[in-house]
Amino acid sequence: MCRTRTNSKIRHKQCKYICPACHTSPPCNKDQETMLCNTCNRDFRGSDCFAEHSKELCKILRRCKSCLNSVWVDKSKPHKCGYSYCRNCDADKPTRHLCFMAKNSSKKLNQNFVFIFYDFECRQDTPVAGNMFLHTPSLCVAEQVCNFCVNINDINYNCTSCGKRQHIFKKNPVGDFLNYVSALKKKVKKGDIVALAHNMKGYDGAFVLRELLKNKNAWNPKIISTGTKLMSINCDGNIKFIDSINYMPMLLSKLPKTFNFPGSKGYFPHFFNTLANQNYIGPMPAAHYYGYDEMPVLTRKEFLKWYDEQVKSDVVFNFQTEIIKYCIDDVSILRKACIEFWSRFTTSNSVDPFRESCTIAGACNTVFRRKFLQKDSIGLIPPNGYRMADKQSTIAIKWLLWLEHTLNIKIQHSGNSREVRLKEGILVDGFCVNTNTVYQFHGCYFHGCEICFPDQTAELSGNKHDAMFVRREKTTATSFRIRSFGYNLVEMKECEFRNFIKANVQAQEFTSNHAIIQNQPLNPRDSFFGGRTNAVKLYHKAEEGEVIRYLDVCSLYPFVNKYGKYPVGHPKIHVGNDVCKFLPLDSVEGIIKSTILPPSNLYHPVLPCRMHGKLMFILCRMCGETMSYNDCRHSDDERKFTGTYVADELREALSQGYKVLDILEIWEYEIAQYIKENRSGGLFTSYVNNFLKLKQECSGWPSWCVDDETKDRYVTEYLEREGIALDKSNISVNPGMRYIAKLCLNSFWGKFAQRENLMQSSIIQDPYDLFKILTDSSVEAHALTAIDDDTIILNWDRPDEGIVSLKTVNVALATYTTANARLELYKYLKQLDRRVLYFDTDSIIFTQKPGEWAPVTRNFLGDMTDEIECYGPGSKIVEFVSGGPKNYAFKVFSTKSNNYEYICKVKGITLNFKNSLVVNFETLKSMVLNDAVATYVQTDRRICRNSTYDVLSRPEKKVFRVNYTKRRRLEDSMDTLPYGYR
Repeated sequence: MCRTRTNSKIRHKQCKYICPACHTSPPCNKDQETMLCNTCNRDFRGSDCFAEHSKELCKILRRCKSCLNSVWVDKSKPHKCGYSYCRNCDADKPTRHLCFMAKNSSKKLNQNFVFIFYDFECRQDTPVAGNMFLHTPSLCVAEQVCNFCVNINDINYNCTSCGKRQHIFKKNPVGDFLNYVSALKKKVKKGDIVALAHNMKGYDGAFVLRELLKNKNAWNPKIISTGTKLMSINCDGNIKFIDSINYMPMLLSKLPKTFNFPGSKGYFPHFFNTLANQNYIGPMPAAHYYGYDEMPVLTRKEFLKWYDEQVKSDVVFNFQTEIIKYCIDDVSILRKACIEFWSRFTTSNSVDPFRESCTIAGACNTVFRRKFLQKDSIGLIPPNGYRMADKQSTIAIKWLLWLEHTLNIKIQHSGNSREVRLKEGILVDGFCVNTNTVYQFHGCYFHGCEICFPDQTAELSGNKHDAMFVRREKTTATSFRIRSFGYNLVEMKECEFRNFIKANVQAQEFTSNHAIIQNQPLNPRDSFFGGRTNAVKLYHKAEEGEVIRYLDVCSLYPFVNKYGKYPVGHPKIHVGNDVCKFLPLDSVEGIIKSTILPPSNLYHPVLPCRMHGKLMFILCRMCGETMSYNDCRHSDDERKFTGTYVADELREALSQGYKVLDILEIWEYEIAQYIKENRSGGLFTSYVNNFLKLKQECSGWPSWCVDDETKDRYVTEYLEREGIALDKSNISVNPGMRYIAKLCLNSFWGKFAQRENLMQSSIIQDPYDLFKILTDSSVEAHALTAIDDDTIILNWDRPDEGIVSLKTVNVALATYTTANARLELYKYLKQLDRRVLYFDTDSIIFTQKPGEWAPVTRNFLGDMTDEIECYGPGSKIVEFVSGGPKNYAFKVFSTKSNNYEYICKVKGITLNFKNSLVVNFETLKSMVLNDAVATYVQTDRRICRNSTYDVLSRPEKKVFRVNYTKRRRLEDSMDTLPYGYR
């Protein structure tokens, strides 16, 4: 029996020792003879269980005699068979219905709001284990605006609603800051409070969270995080802490120029901020306290000039004065930029980015769904696809295949035909016509297994009509009904079959290697690949008369969003080669899973695949798996591979010599695409046009528009090319609005690809709350982290069977976006062929000799633009070297400076002054040409966070080497070939 001490009946109601039949404790013996209640139509475990339910439960919980669902009686909303509440549709819908993305109606926000902008300055002189130093806040500056004073810029303004604008906290910076937030909440009643810091997720938020947890009951914080990066902290009373970088992804120092207001981020000796120096007054601290060797080269040069001027002027450095001034300047820049961003975004889009989302991607998705989404145009894909829709179904097919094999019978099931429905209308897992036998596989989660899920009465995913006992009772009633119709019935529990197959090697090998199991249903995420990035020649020096060009597609993803094909609605599902072979590959639209035989001599392969944790483009599966550096000698059976691709990408592959050997499944979609001739159609065209018009107008007039005639010609040409009528009166340089428009164009589509089962975090200080989550049937716990003696953070997600579609996600749209972008890049790759040196998603570096073809450069959406023009007219790259993707350097002659300049890009290494001495054009060139040994870049104090949200500085050492593995490098050559080339 339950021995939990509790004074709360509500808490005790969730106890797993409650009887799932009569809902009392202790649970009744399930081995008792079953008694059926003729009133509520439910089964009970003996006379005591029956009597207990008769007191109250019989009146409020009944089992429907038609659909066999146990339902809570609700007089205001009578039960309707075959219907259940759908969160996505926000309505009662047929149980097996398909959802559509719903339009986002304008959210009624609180009229009152306060935006707080803050920043912490920290000491980092407290040593901890591992040669690390703890960051301890020594100062906090906060500035606020509210709905009454948001448009008043005066820092000394004292608002009658929210009070004085600026606040400085020194004694207990974090605690005093939170006390100020709490007091502000009491002052501004029935309003929202949003606090923003630049890099909150990686720095300031950690201090806030740890302080909140000291008094969790007062704040009740809930976090949204990615690892230890805090995307938002939401507290009771409509208080939330978010990161301004998630809206304006740039350095704080660049915000004034972007939003066109005066101000600059100064210099401060962060490493001089120690306990001993808090009251220092004297000469300028030594330059190394400013970390000047870890500044970018140009910034370092500017700093040293400034520093020398301060020293020569005998400036007296007052530590407290300088740290407060530095922090105030940072917060003032943040306030001005955020208000400018918020004001312009809200006015032009009717969406409050800070209160209705926590990232620019979320805000853009809300704008699209509120202003541009057409009804029933975007289907929400069921979390596990349209067939064999869950993990349980796959294991169910394994059981049925094993029965077929061992009993030598033919069972009809969804793995070898369509779903099985008896003539009485009951959907079953399998049916043998010859023996009149029904086979039912009871997945433990879907059918309420009492062994695996002892807590039978807890609501699942917050749905009071769904609990394990409801699922189990329906399963039992369905089995009884099947037998009553005269069928033989064979049942198997998932947990029992898993134990069987785990102990039976023969059954395990047979079912796992069966063709039906090998050919898993099409998963649209398998067709979602990123951009195409690689070096194909590792070094090249321009010959006499030859130039190295670097071209970039102008706004590739917005171009694809506007002009590309996109799937609409829900697809028709075609399974198996016998069915799919009748669909013409030259015209069918959608996503196709097929077995492919690539050609053997294509320099730039078309189709991507995932191998070794990378996106690869190969011509032989076996060569790719082994990374063979030899000419391919494998058979066609060893060369072929199975993949899932957008139809257009597959068609391009066929045109380049690929062959389709077998089609496993097709999701056939209707397609929407912009028709340029009549300026109509397109799923996202109206969204793109809206922000493209704004961006273009805020870019100002092109330099060649010098009079009314040229300006009219520009407006006419833009209308002819883009179908957008620019307003001449609105064309003027506005860097802030241009930046917002560009953000909205580039931050739009990625939200469609969001994973639907992201890891979530719960802050727990009550053992009961931990017990509740750990015994919740709809939750899978993963990791526990002890923050202190009283607090833990539990990371959890949903079981595969319990995933629910998100209202904002359709991965097929993201798949089409990246596929169309790769095809746009491939259009240039196949024409330039072996002249290509390097490419990266939307750009190509290639060689050109007199008379050779090159893409035309222009400035419209989707055109190629010259990336070297910024060095002056006639500038050219003379030497190029690459160590692989995102790792390249080149030497360019700049006509602007009349000198050679060196550009180096290396992913994962910040090329500040110190690192640039080690990682540069010459070192990369030496590694590639001379096989030079690896080198190292070292950072004395790299800022990081641990799992308990302490902010630390630690030494870091990164290795820099050439590790080229995405193609095979030819011996004694800088050229490469795809794996499998022969």
